[in-house]
Amino acid sequence: MYEVLIKSEIPLPTLSGTMQSYQLALQSGHRDDYKHAMVKFYEDMLDVRVRKEGF
Repeated sequence: MYEVLIKSEIPLPTLSGTMQSYQLALQSGHRDDYKHAMVKFYEDMLDVRVRKEGF
């Protein structure tokens, strides 16, 4: 899908940053977390938790 957007020249200014963040999350060990990978990556990096206790 990403390739289609690029070929169509649709301007998506935040997509590049999002893709980079997601790649960093995958590389840092959150490969199995799917949608939660980026949240967990930033939680680890900033030493914070943004989810309910016990989740």
